[in-house]
Amino acid sequence: MKRLNQNILVFIISALIIFSGLFSKALWAGIKDSALEFLVGVSEDGVFKSFSCFSDNMEKISSEKLSYHSLFMDINSVFLNSVNTKVVVKDSTAVVKTSSGYLANPRPLMKWEELEDRADKVRGIYEMAERNNAKFLYVMAPSKGYSLNYPSNIEDFTKENCDNFAISLKNRDIPNLNLIEKKSEQGITDEEMFFITDHHWRPEYALWASGEICKELDRLYGFEYDKKLTDISNYEIKTYKDWFLGSQGKKVGSYFTSLGRDDINIILPKFETSLSEAQPLKNHYREGAFSDTVMYMENIEKRDLYNLNPYVSYSGGDFREQIITNKLKPDGAKVLLIRDSFACAAAPFLSLNTKSLYITDVRDYEYYVGSKINVYEYIEKIKPDYVLVLYNGISTGEDLFDFD
Repeated sequence: MKRLNQNILVFIISALIIFSGLFSKALWAGIKDSALEFLVGVSEDGVFKSFSCFSDNMEKISSEKLSYHSLFMDINSVFLNSVNTKVVVKDSTAVVKTSSGYLANPRPLMKWEELEDRADKVRGIYEMAERNNAKFLYVMAPSKGYSLNYPSNIEDFTKENCDNFAISLKNRDIPNLNLIEKKSEQGITDEEMFFITDHHWRPEYALWASGEICKELDRLYGFEYDKKLTDISNYEIKTYKDWFLGSQGKKVGSYFTSLGRDDINIILPKFETSLSEAQPLKNHYREGAFSDTVMYMENIEKRDLYNLNPYVSYSGGDFREQIITNKLKPDGAKVLLIRDSFACAAAPFLSLNTKSLYITDVRDYEYYVGSKINVYEYIEKIKPDYVLVLYNGISTGEDLFDFD
């Protein structure tokens, strides 16, 4: 332990010396006070407890001096990795480093009553779709952590929750597509499908999912779609290397896992496209090619690990309502997509096989513009040909299933 303590002290002091020339006098004073408190605390409370307090102080200081926040996060993450820390709890969220180095959020076990209640609500939307002559499909997207290996002292029930919810859907005869099963059948691993530092799937697998959805709609209902539009070989791919620090990575820093930060692909059609994208509640409208309508490239043009989210280059993020119209498919289907954030990357590709894609998110975030949409009333209003629900795994939050 003596050697470990000396290494930690050398690391901290060296980092402070290296970066001290960059800091303002006020910031440097705060760092010195925190460092002295750490040194005193080591002898009284031990190095790990003292460093935890030191980290908290550094984050507070860096948040007040925002330009230094990412620097302190990264210094802290180097330390956490060097002492083989596996779990960090921040903002009531646990981020766990799994055996492969991928980050994940462990899930508590959901009660059967909770799962049954959510399945009943899905059944209600299914019946509403049928009353309005619309075909229905519930799509369970894979959830990161389903097949990752957690440390032995961490309990995670992602797999149990997803499997039990799939049973609840089946027991109610709800038409559903379990992409977790499709992923397994095709030998796709969590490490292939998901980002290292974020809970979302990589865009190439969102494109894959759009193909699986079209295929299942065709099998169930005779949905007409162009297979070429779901084939990744018909798309150009630009890779942004070491460009993305996801929601999990932002909580623990760039170097918490030795795998580092993520690459992210921008996938654009090689073929002709003509679309419009509207967000009526925000008085927003634009039209043009795929890249000018359903892509928001300002989220990826600059490398800003802690302040930008390149994933939402697809669709632009989460909104109460978004409508994508495909001008090259006037005889296609009108589809309502009830979504969570996994649809950010999937919706643009789905839109290419529809006449119009009406998208709504029933979560009730404060930053959303406009009132929450009542999905029952929305179905009656727009009269879609198809109603899709696309959610990843099964959320412990109730708001995703509050459709009215």
